This record gives sequence, C-alpha cells and structure tokens, in this order.
Amino acid sequence: STQSRSSAASDVYKRQADDKYNWYYESAPEPHMDNRSMYCPRGRVLGGSSSINGMCYVRGHALDYDRWAGNQLPSWSYANCLPYFKKSETWEHGVNEYRGDSGPLHVTDGPCKNPLYEAFIEAGAQAGYPTTTDMNGHQQEGFGHMQMTTHKGQRWSTAKAYLKPILARENLSVMVNTMTNRILFDDNRAIGIEVTQADHTHAVYAKREVICCGGAINSPQLLMISGIGDAEQLKAHDIPVVADLKGVGENLQDHLEIYVQMACTQPITLYSATKPLNKLRIGIQWLLFQTGLGATNHFEAGGFIRSDKGIEQPDLQYHFLPMAVTYDGKSAVEGHGYQAHVGPMRATSRGYVKLKSSSPLDHPEIQFNYMGTEQDRKEMRAAVRLTREVMAQDAFKPFRGEELAPGKETQSDADIDAFVPVSYTHLRAHETGRN
Repeated sequence: STQSRSSAASDVYKRQADDKYNWYYESAPEPHMDNRSMYCPRGRVLGGSSSINGMCYVRGHALDYDRWAGNQLPSWSYANCLPYFKKSETWEHGVNEYRGDSGPLHVTDGPCKNPLYEAFIEAGAQAGYPTTTDMNGHQQEGFGHMQMTTHKGQRWSTAKAYLKPILARENLSVMVNTMTNRILFDDNRAIGIEVTQADHTHAVYAKREVICCGGAINSPQLLMISGIGDAEQLKAHDIPVVADLKGVGENLQDHLEIYVQMACTQPITLYSATKPLNKLRIGIQWLLFQTGLGATNHFEAGGFIRSDKGIEQPDLQYHFLPMAVTYDGKSAVEGHGYQAHVGPMRATSRGYVKLKSSSPLDHPEIQFNYMGTEQDRKEMRAAVRLTREVMAQDAFKPFRGEELAPGKETQSDADIDAFVPVSYTHLRAHETGRN
C-alpha cells in the first residue's frame, strides 16, 4: 500500500486505470449484461477504495437506516447513526443539526462555477422536482450541489482522515506491501493471521481480537480461504473447514448507473481541459495554489428522485458531469458535451463471491447478476426516460445539442435494456459514505 500527494481531479482515473492502487477485479460474464465481464475497482492502498473513488460524499437516506432498525438492528436507526455522521466530519459550512465541524473527514461542496451545473439543478426544478441545499442534511430528495471528500484541493481519504494523524502511536504498526494469507484459529477461535511480506511468511498473533475489514470482495475471500464458508466449496479447494457457514460470499449487492449524454452547443465544457496546453495550465495552477479544475472531482451537482408514484423514498440517483466521456476516461466524445449519470439505488439483483483456488493471490469469482430482476430493469428504463425529461427543460436550451447516448433511436423497453450493457459505469466508483 502507498499514499501519494495528488490533485483531486487527476487521480480518479489514474488510480482506477492500473493495478498499482487497485485490485482491478472483473466479474464473471454477467448473464443479463450480454455476458460481459464487468470491471470492479477496489482500493489496493491505504485508505482502501476511498483512495481511488470519485470522492462523492453521500450518506444513505434516513429510511435506509430506519429499515435496518426495523430488522432487529435497533441501534442502526438514522437517529442513532446521525451523531456518528456529525462526529466523523468537518463540513466546510460548519455545524448544524445534521452536520459536524470538528471531525477528521473533510467534506466540501462543489463550487458549481460551470453554468451547466446550475442548468442541471434548475432543469430538475422545471421538471417538477424539489431542490435541496444539503443532500446530507434535512432533505436528501431533489437536485442540488453534491459534496466531496476533499480538503484544500486534495483527496481526503480515510487514510488521511483517520490513519495519518495517529501513525506515531506506540500501539499501532502499519505493514505495507503485505499480503494476508489466512486467519489463524485455535479450534474455532481466531488468534491471529498469517502474512507474507517481502517473500517472508510469518504469523502475527492477536492479544484480543482479529478484525476482518477487506470490503465486500476481499473479506469473504479471506474468510473462505481461512476455512469459514460453505463446507462443500471449501473441501473442493482442499481447505480445512473451521465453520460451515453457507452465507459467506452470498447475497452480493451492487447497483449500476448509466449516462444520458448530450452534445453542448457552447464551448464551456471540460472538453477544453483535455487539450495538452490546458492540462499543463490546470496542473500548474493546482501545484501552486491547489485550486482550479484540478481541485475538484467534477461531480459537483446531482440529485435524488423517485422513479414512479407511490414510492416511499427516492430510488434514483444523479451525478452530473459537464463533459461527454466514458467513466474510465478512455473515450471522450470529440467535441463539447455533458451527461447525467443515473441509476437505481437499491438493486434487487443478488450475486456472490466464490473462490477459484485456495491462494489469496488468485482473484475470486465475482458474479453480480446485474439487471437480473424485472424490477431493476423497470427502474433503469425509468431512469433513462425521466432524465430525458430533465434534459429537455428550458434551463438547458442555451446549451442543448443532439442526444449522443442512448440516442433518439433508443425508445422502447427493449432498446433501453440493450443500451444498459453498453453504457454501464459503477456507482461505487464515485462514492464514499453510502450505506
């Protein structure tokens, strides 16, 4: 694991483009996505995925936590979680009933200086949706400025927020470039871990407890390699069974977003920033002052809406970008454009993580089953159609060119269903803080 000083904007794509900072997982062929293997970035660096994501700061909706509380987890209600949200953050606008001003995680609002951001927010209002002054405060629903985990133009990962300030503690040892091979057990009690560092394998023993916090992919992989999981699967890889728990690696949940992409009739988008001389100017401005286009993630406006009548809470989320580009940054449209990333927030499809071998060096088999339910497909179709309505509002009239994606020929349910595998991006790549 490593940490480096870099601008907020520059390292989003860089850190997702290779396996130095990124586990660079891919799913098994997804049966409902034209059998495509889906890219699954996960942080391979101090701070985990908060060190490679798009830095959007988004809390879950209050009803999400209250739903957990109603499912035998009373201490996970929004009212019980809110004090910890406040304690964790320093929001640039200061403390109030919902926000904190003295926590380790810095949170800033997008400045929204590009007129396209305000056009998006105003278009949402013109389409009949509310606006919100704080998506992480008293009202998440509606269109407004998005917030990001940055401070003075730099990414503010959990490593910078929580780890860096306490590195000198005597009771803390940080081991980098180290692979955890397995958890060690005495009977069925975890007593330590086996690690490999610089080609040397040794055991590290715990005085009190072993905490496994490798995320939705690495944690179940480590548990299964260590003998905790479905006994039949473990025996197939000659792994001694410590605990036969068939749920380990099951019930994998993730949600996609796609983008609705428009040409822009005015030369005001980030397309100009892709030119070599402009890149140099942006880089120099950031190096000298930590300001400008290098000091933002560019997802400065967004929104939360409901896909249909009668839905209890918002189920679609927006991130707006003043540029027409694929999310990995490898394929920008030749010319000025803008796009709204949109997708369902609570996918009903379920997948799994399984072992391919007993080696921690081998990536596990990952299957998300994206778009595997009719409910997910229904919500994605609504996402496209409702976004088109927003884009058609008068607020965009001074800027609106032709629809680049999905394209005006994509109209029927079947057309939109076919477009999803082509346009997918991972919402998880954008965010930190969502439940």
